[in-house]
Amino acid sequence: MPEFEAVVLRRIAAEPFPCEAGARNAFCERLVDDKLARYSARGFASYLVDGGARVLRANVVANSTPSQSLAVRAGRLRCQTKSDQMRLESALADAAVASASAAVYVRLSPTPDCANPLVLVAPVAAADLALVTLVDASARVREASRSLDMLSRAFGLTAREAEVGALISTGADIAAVAARLGVAIGTARNYLKTAMQKLEVHSQVELAAIVGELSNLAAA
Repeated sequence: MPEFEAVVLRRIAAEPFPCEAGARNAFCERLVDDKLARYSARGFASYLVDGGARVLRANVVANSTPSQSLAVRAGRLRCQTKSDQMRLESALADAAVASASAAVYVRLSPTPDCANPLVLVAPVAAADLALVTLVDASARVREASRSLDMLSRAFGLTAREAEVGALISTGADIAAVAARLGVAIGTARNYLKTAMQKLEVHSQVELAAIVGELSNLAAA
């Protein structure tokens, strides 16, 4: 399998951590440290937090490049707006549930330093903790012909489907995409629907994560 396909299939979402119930043992800590390091290598700020948003650990990017979208104040993660904070805290509460396994995406309000911020909340299984990772979708998505070609080859998208998928991933709405491509809104919507079916995603946030991964590989 080509490298870019393997990366895309893994996607940005973290798998749950197989820690013993209620334990924060050395094995669990090594897995967390590995995730923090890998996200740092990809340029993502990532934090290990408890259900109350208290920061227990942060990676190099989080410590060296603070963001207005997601910052540490008084030892806790804080968003720019109250509504963003409520969504983050709700996602953390869900992650703290013992049965939680799937990562959750939270879209935050744009800030001057992060045009299209997305937060990935990945539960640390049975440890009542979560990894919170900040991604700027706009910075990750480039419309270079190479990344669009990779998207087409990886998932069998047509050129139009790839274009619509890339534009939607930047945060553009379907009307803006249709206007840019010179097609009807209904046509653009059909392209998007087909693209998401081929990528086997159910939200535009998941779509942005995949396109962002391909953009990283195209720029490498």
